[in-house]
Amino acid sequence: QDFMPVFNDIRRLQPDAIFSTVIGDATSLFYQTYAQFGFSPKQMPIFSLTTTESENQAMGTDVAEDHFTVASYFQAVESASNAEFVRRSKRMYGDDVVT
Repeated sequence: QDFMPVFNDIRRLQPDAIFSTVIGDATSLFYQTYAQFGFSPKQMPIFSLTTTESENQAMGTDVAEDHFTVASYFQAVESASNAEFVRRSKRMYGDDVVT
């Protein structure tokens, strides 16, 4: 869970982007450590197949902003059909469940 050595390497190597395979609770810590290092997602974004809105909420939207997720469903997409889908999902599974 200590990402300091990883981000020290990233600082030294200066890649164009980071492809993260971190999963679970460690995801928020990974992104927060990235932010603590002062990296900019506009210069070096994190790409992930597994980061979801749940992790975004846990890490804070300011930390999650401008990074990329390429697989998970996002309930925050603004459209009439999505709003209806989210409404039905919450009716079925409860208001506290992220769609």
